[in-house]
Amino acid sequence: MSQTFDTRALLDEINKITEAPNQKHVHSKDYHDLNSKHYEVFKKLGKAHVESFNFMIDDAFPRGIQALQPLEMELPGNDRLEIKVTDALVGMPLVHKDCNARTNLVYPSECRMRGTTYKSKLTLSFSVKVNKNVKGVFQEEVGEIPIMVMSKKCNISNLTPKQLVKRYEDAAEFGGYFILNGKERIIRFLTAQRRNYPMAVARKTWVQSGHLFTEYGVSIRCVGPDQIGSNLVLHYLSNGTAKLRFFYEKQPVFIPIVMVLKALCNYTDQYIYTELVKGKESDSFYCSCIMDMLRYLHQEQVYTHDDVKKYIGERLRIKTDLPEWYTDQQVAEFLFKKCVAIHLNNNNDKFNLLVHMTQKLFAAAHGECALENPDNPMYHELYMSGHIYFTLLLERIEMFLTAVKRQLKRTIEQKATVELTLPALKKVMSAKYGLICRPVEHLISTGNLQSKTGLGLMQTSGISVVAEKINYWRFISHFRAVHRGAYFTEMKTTACRKLYPEAWGFLCPVHTPDGTPCGLLNHMTEMCIITNKQASVRDLLKVLVNLGMEQIDKPIVSK
Repeated sequence: MSQTFDTRALLDEINKITEAPNQKHVHSKDYHDLNSKHYEVFKKLGKAHVESFNFMIDDAFPRGIQALQPLEMELPGNDRLEIKVTDALVGMPLVHKDCNARTNLVYPSECRMRGTTYKSKLTLSFSVKVNKNVKGVFQEEVGEIPIMVMSKKCNISNLTPKQLVKRYEDAAEFGGYFILNGKERIIRFLTAQRRNYPMAVARKTWVQSGHLFTEYGVSIRCVGPDQIGSNLVLHYLSNGTAKLRFFYEKQPVFIPIVMVLKALCNYTDQYIYTELVKGKESDSFYCSCIMDMLRYLHQEQVYTHDDVKKYIGERLRIKTDLPEWYTDQQVAEFLFKKCVAIHLNNNNDKFNLLVHMTQKLFAAAHGECALENPDNPMYHELYMSGHIYFTLLLERIEMFLTAVKRQLKRTIEQKATVELTLPALKKVMSAKYGLICRPVEHLISTGNLQSKTGLGLMQTSGISVVAEKINYWRFISHFRAVHRGAYFTEMKTTACRKLYPEAWGFLCPVHTPDGTPCGLLNHMTEMCIITNKQASVRDLLKVLVNLGMEQIDKPIVSK
């Protein structure tokens, strides 16, 4: 998400340039002394990276931890164990407490000179319950994670320019990068599909998805307030039906759209039909397609809301690792909550979104609305460094809980009698702590992603690069660079490399390299900024009404 500043101030500065410019400022005695305005310019370079990392620390981590699925399993004697991560704390980079040093703070310059990693400890809080009774609450240091320079957790973030020089840093240090083994590395900006917007597109590869599938579909990338995303695609079939595809741990799942609608809300078939054909009652073909899809439910002998959830949960239980006591209905509810329109908390809102996507899909497939161009910058946003970092870290915590669960099951199977005490549980958990922090450090040091879901990214390599200091211009260009993705470098078409009018003011039309990355590696303009949070839409309806818009469901009053 990005926006541009007003260019009037810049034009005023340009108009102040004399017709005969001189070089008197170059020879000024104080040319090397930067004022506060100059420092602000440098800070803007790494601002987006630093703010995204701070957002992870302040907002995303607490929300993500609370949304994590707890470890649940059945113990001998029909006891039910639950282990939940309740909190996460990221510390400051410090030396070991037993070291004899003048200060225990670790600074970035020391890591550069020693060839070490600038990182701090990650502490997780756990809650252990047996049969819903709390048996223990404890904290454990699970490892160390890299810290972004100049972020809130960096030891030089609040230093003045003179203090920075004393710590062997640049007076205009702006941060936004990590230090791994003495090298400065940056997680690059990657282009992503615009969030929470259903986009009608045609892709020939979708024909290979299954029997009767066509190239038409409506794709949406759902992103919640914690920046965790998931992709949905509503496919159009040649027999006039539609199927929803979502992903669970990289595995695609296809479900007829009316079955999903029926499972989300306890609505009658008549109400579902009325909502789907609203505004298109005169389209006999569309109405007949909806009727055929609803009849399909009766052919499968599912008639009610609970029947559909049981039907879905029974067939998809094997894909999940949920406890045995979960009913089929609960399995279906878990999948819908985790994979379907995760940016919406209410099933009614999810229902309305899927109804809109269905109407748009049929309109696009029959030429009633224009297809949208996925290469157009107006349908793009950016994966930010802190968001990629956070989603990987959260996924690794989830994988850690899964690994602990499997180890406990293996221990119970091997031993006839097992006394699961809190010290014994801590010993099992400590053996798996390496699963959390090591892949995060591996991502930044090599650029290779170790993930079971892919984090919604279209690549698993080249995510981080070395911030080269061949010269200072080369160094700062890394912080404004936007890469389309490694997937597009292998495409034979040039559509993804074109410069579109919508990019004006956001992407520089000139600053792109020659050769393979031409048009794929672009750079943001000086006045383009990246917003880090979703703006509140609480008062949006009130603003639209004040501007003259009327609600569709508002009763019409004759004048």
